[in-house]
Amino acid sequence: MAEKRTGIQEENTSRKTDRVGIILMVIHAFFLMAAIMLFARIVYIQLTFKPDPRMLSAVKTRSIKTTIEPERGTILAHDGRILATSIPMYQIYMDCTVQKKAFAEMRDKEKGKEKEAEWLSKAKGLSKGLSATFNDKSADEYYKSIEKGRKSGNQYMKIGRPVDHGQLLKLKELPLFNESGYRGGLIVKKIDTRKYPYDALARRVIGHVNNNSETNSTIGIEGNYDYTLHGKEGIEWKKLTDARQRIPEYDSTSVAVENGLDIRTTLDIDIQDITDRALRKRIKENSNIEGGCAIIMDVKTGAIRAMTNLMIDSNGEPREIYNYAIGRSGDPGSVFKLATLMTLIEDGYVKSLETKVPTNKGSWTYNKKTFTDEYLYKWPDTQISIIDAFKISSNNVFRQLACEHYEKDPDRFIRKLYEYKLAEEYDLDIKGLARPVVPGPGSPAWSGTALPSIAIGYTVNVTPLHIITLYNAVANKGKMMKPYFVESFEENGKVKKRFSPTILNGSICSKATADTLTRALNKVTESGTGSALRSARCKIAGKTGTAQIPFTTKGSNGKDKVVYKDANGNRQHQATFVGFFPADNPQYTAIIVFYSKLSRGNLYGAFGIPAFKTIVDEMYALNMIED
Repeated sequence: MAEKRTGIQEENTSRKTDRVGIILMVIHAFFLMAAIMLFARIVYIQLTFKPDPRMLSAVKTRSIKTTIEPERGTILAHDGRILATSIPMYQIYMDCTVQKKAFAEMRDKEKGKEKEAEWLSKAKGLSKGLSATFNDKSADEYYKSIEKGRKSGNQYMKIGRPVDHGQLLKLKELPLFNESGYRGGLIVKKIDTRKYPYDALARRVIGHVNNNSETNSTIGIEGNYDYTLHGKEGIEWKKLTDARQRIPEYDSTSVAVENGLDIRTTLDIDIQDITDRALRKRIKENSNIEGGCAIIMDVKTGAIRAMTNLMIDSNGEPREIYNYAIGRSGDPGSVFKLATLMTLIEDGYVKSLETKVPTNKGSWTYNKKTFTDEYLYKWPDTQISIIDAFKISSNNVFRQLACEHYEKDPDRFIRKLYEYKLAEEYDLDIKGLARPVVPGPGSPAWSGTALPSIAIGYTVNVTPLHIITLYNAVANKGKMMKPYFVESFEENGKVKKRFSPTILNGSICSKATADTLTRALNKVTESGTGSALRSARCKIAGKTGTAQIPFTTKGSNGKDKVVYKDANGNRQHQATFVGFFPADNPQYTAIIVFYSKLSRGNLYGAFGIPAFKTIVDEMYALNMIED
C-alpha cells in the first residue's frame, strides 16, 4: 500500500485559472461594449430621435401656451386707504353643444331623443335662473339663445355680465351648470376688474381703467404709472383635463409672472371729500359757472393733499371731466400781484408797505394808453399806501410801480418771474400740465404795454398749480417745493422706492420778504377783498384775483379774432382765491378757481371765498389743522 502524501499539489491548475480569467474578461468586455452602445444609443435618441407625430398626438394631451396676467397694483391714499384696486370677476360662457353628438350617436335612437329632450328641459330651468340673476333678458329669450346655439354649434356663447365669486357660486347651483363642464357646458373666465371705492372722487388725479389689459388710458396716476401698476406677464403651458379644466404643465420655457407694485399717493381722502363737496355746492349756486378746481398743498413738502376738478356736463351736473388745475393755462389776474410785489421788495424798490404812491384819481397813462382804476377813483385821498393798494387790489398802483422801476430793464423783472418757476413745466406725477408762458422783450407777445399788463396778471399764461406753488413758497418762508402726488412704490406693504420732497428753489425770496408778503396777504382777509374770511375757524392769509378770459369770435370781416368781449357784451371770467392757513403757522396752502360761461354777467375773485372757508372750517373741525 502506497503512502498517502498531503499538502503537495500534484495536478497543474494554472491553465484552468487562465481560462476562467479569460472567460470573465470576455464577459466584462461584452457588457462594457453593450453599455457603451446603449449609452451611445441613448445620446443618439436624445439628440436626433423624433417620434411619429400621429403617435405623439395619440398618447399626449396637447398643451397650449398661455399668458398669465399679473395682478394690477393698488393705489392707496396717504394713510393707506384704498383708492383703486382690482378684484376678481367672472364672465360666464356656455358650450351649447355638449353631449349633443353623443345623444345623436346612441344605438337606441329613442333613448338618444329622450336624453336630448331631458337636456333641453334642464336648459329651460337654467334660462329661468339666468334671467333672474342678470335681469337683462327674459327666460324665453335665454332659452331661445341656447337652443339656437345648440343648432348652430356655438361652443362659446357669452352669458350676462361679469359676476363676483358669490354670484358665481349661485350660478353653479342652476340646472346644467351644477354638472361637469362636459355635461352642462359651463365655461368660466376670470377677469380682474378695476374698482374705485370712492367712486369719482379725485378721478382726474387717480385716473380710470376697466382692467389690467387696458392700455389706452393716459389719465392720472393710472395712466402715468401704468407700467409700474401693470406688472409683467408670465408664460406657462396648460393641458386640458377630462373635466374641461386647464392645468399647468411645467416647462423650461415658462416665465414667472410679476405682479404690479402698489402706489401710495399723497392724497388725503378726507380732505379730498371736503374739497369736492365744497366746490360742488358752490358751482350749483350759480348757473353761470362752467366749472372749477381746487388744490390743497402741504406747505413743508409740496405734497398734494387734494385736487378736485368739476365741469358741468350735458345734464347740468358737475363731474370730474377735465383737469382744470393742471390743464388750463391762462391769465391769472390779481393773484399775480404777489409776484410783482415780491420782486419790488427783493430788489429794494419797496422798503416799506406803508410807502405811499399817488392815486392819480384812478387814471394813468403809459405809452399813449390810458389805464383806469375804479378802486383808486373811489379812494378818499390823493395818495395810497402800497399795503392798502394790495388790500383793495388796485391795478394802477402795481402797473405804475412795475413801469417806474423796470421800464429801462424789463428783462430784470421777467428773469425774476422765471426764478419763481412761473414759466416752468414741472416734471409732474400725472400727465397734462399745460405749458406756461411768461413773455419777455423780443418775444411775439411783447408790446409797449406788456410790462404793466404782466404786473397785474395779464399777458401771461399759468395754471392754478403754478399759482399755488408760488403762494406755498411764501408760506414756507421762501423755499419753493415741487408739487407731487406719489410717495412710494410698495410690494406687500414693503416700500420698494420712496419719493422724497423736492426743492424747486431754495429761496425765491428772503424770510423777511416772505413775512412782509404774509402781512400784506393778512390785510386782504382782514379788511380787503377777502374780508369774508374773517369769521373762519383759523386765520387765513390770501388774495383774490379776477381775470377776463380771451375767446375767439367772428369779426366784422367774417374772420376769427381773439377778444375779451364780443359785440353783444358777452365775456368770460376766471375767479380765483388762493391763500394759506393758519396764517401765523402755515400748514396748508389752497387755491380755488371758478370759470364762468360766456355771458354778460360778472364773476369776481371773491366768489370762491365761501367754498374756501368751508374747506378750512371742516378741516379744522376734524383736527387736521394744528393750533
